[in-house]
Amino acid sequence: MLSRIRVRILRLSLPVVLIAATLVVVTGGPAQAVVNDAKGSAFGVFANIGFFGGPAMTDGPAPQVTLPPGGSVNPITASAPTRFIQFGPAILFSSSSQNVSTQGTTGAGGSVSSSATVLNINTSGTETFRATSVLSSCTASEGSRAGSVTITNGEVRTSEGNPDVDGDEVWVPVPANPPANTVIHGVIEGVGDQFDYVFNEQVLNPDGSITVSAGHQKLLGPSAFGDIWVAQSVCGVNPGGGRYTPLTPARILDTRDGTGGIATPIGNQATVDVQITGRGGVPAAGVSAVAMNVTVTQPTGAGYLTISPAGMPRPFTANLNFSPNQTVPNLVVVKLGAGGKVRLFNSAGSTHVIFDVAGYYTDSGTGPDGRYTALVPARILDTRSTVRLGAGASLDLQVSGQGGVPATGAKAVTLNVAVTNTTATSYLTVYPTGVVRPLAANLNWNAGDTVSNRVKATLGTGGKVTIYNNGGQADVIVDVGGWYSNATVAGISGAYTSLLPARILDTRDGNGGVVGPIAGGTSVDVQITGRGGVPPTGVSAVILNATVTGTAGPGYLTISPTGSPMPLAADLNYSAGDTRPNLVVVRVGAGGKVNLFTAAGTHVVFDVAGYFN
Repeated sequence: MLSRIRVRILRLSLPVVLIAATLVVVTGGPAQAVVNDAKGSAFGVFANIGFFGGPAMTDGPAPQVTLPPGGSVNPITASAPTRFIQFGPAILFSSSSQNVSTQGTTGAGGSVSSSATVLNINTSGTETFRATSVLSSCTASEGSRAGSVTITNGEVRTSEGNPDVDGDEVWVPVPANPPANTVIHGVIEGVGDQFDYVFNEQVLNPDGSITVSAGHQKLLGPSAFGDIWVAQSVCGVNPGGGRYTPLTPARILDTRDGTGGIATPIGNQATVDVQITGRGGVPAAGVSAVAMNVTVTQPTGAGYLTISPAGMPRPFTANLNFSPNQTVPNLVVVKLGAGGKVRLFNSAGSTHVIFDVAGYYTDSGTGPDGRYTALVPARILDTRSTVRLGAGASLDLQVSGQGGVPATGAKAVTLNVAVTNTTATSYLTVYPTGVVRPLAANLNWNAGDTVSNRVKATLGTGGKVTIYNNGGQADVIVDVGGWYSNATVAGISGAYTSLLPARILDTRDGNGGVVGPIAGGTSVDVQITGRGGVPPTGVSAVILNATVTGTAGPGYLTISPTGSPMPLAADLNYSAGDTRPNLVVVRVGAGGKVNLFTAAGTHVVFDVAGYFN
């Protein structure tokens, strides 16, 4: 269905062809970034236990402290005397005292610190874990999260020995400063129940905050099931939304020739950090996000890339999926990490990788320019009804005043650009009208391919963009999805906040409330706000990576605001048996949801990357 083109299949056979990369938005910032949200909390103990398959019973979390909106310069503290937790005849926990604290500030250089201390611990009543004291603590500032745990005189019972003989139990000492997520398996005296005790349990949350538990006992049965968390602290900050500044595209990584300092393919299960700030026109400071195109080429195996903040745990998400010998781009959004870098992970085989930077977001929402207005997608060019674009030819496309973009006040737009009826291997470059064509490409294809990619395009002379075709004949289709303001437009909405990528929909396992493949010709509403770090309110649009897998036949996805008519556009095209991604920038509709339509049956995965206020 050529009226709904929005996915690329790149299979380049000629080495001279320019490789198109896929647009990626990556965020981060310097140490003095403006923080608009400080997240801090701590508690002493929380038990959530069920017996013999019955309903779970809870106690706590207590004592507990939480930062108020705007933070607190002074520590917020709470304490409790002797704590004793018992459900029926089962004694689960006792301690002599508990003390918790949190403090944090917003604004320039905002930061958070939290801690929790519990003294004289005995968990599960029958001495499965005992310690003189346990302490968890954490700190957070923009670009940095850290946690630590200290345990004094800690021991775990790993064997009860002969139940009829006292004193023959086996105890294992717990390190005073256990490495993150240290697990010791044990047994409860007298009843034979098994458990895992996780010390210094560290979890990086979708909103970028870190949760540190000094101890987490996982009761595994056969009689008792559930969890006991001891001395937990949480720290996190989120910077204010950023404003977009477009750049002339510039290549900052190409592992084929050593651009960016890496001159070999990225190997199997390999991870490398790539410098983003200070390169390709991106400032060294004052940056909260960058937009760049990313491509894999010449992969030797089937796998995926994950691009995530340097210095943080790799999330359970993927940005590009590929098969051997493919060239695959995808529009990706990922948060910048330590030192203004991103971490690039390759899951299988080896592959070359290319980054082309296209623009950046500031670390402050102050000012009118660079704010995003999301639109219901609208088609503004389709040469199938006019004349195909020939080899070495270009056309100037009027964008301002079309498809919901205002006639004045827009400096850049989000487009989906597609080609079809292609006659030769070639590429397209989209750039501002009136400037010299850059050494970059937005789409690559072989003869007969139908290819699309999303493009953040700077508007040139007269509010136009120029589209250049390198070879052969091709029909070109362009859908506009939103626009960025210039300095003449007043407003406070449309600033972008990047998140640590988080999976909010996976129909293979029911994540997101949809279980099983979505039948062809049907649609479902997917909750976006309040999930994966996206706030429950105050959100105009989101950036997410949509992937189809296990496709039953040729078809397409259309993702649009819930409550609005489905547009004549598509976000992803696929064939039978495909696994294909495409990044989507979509306005949020009624109830904070988007509507997902599939033309043919398929599983669908959403990884959210950020949101616009």
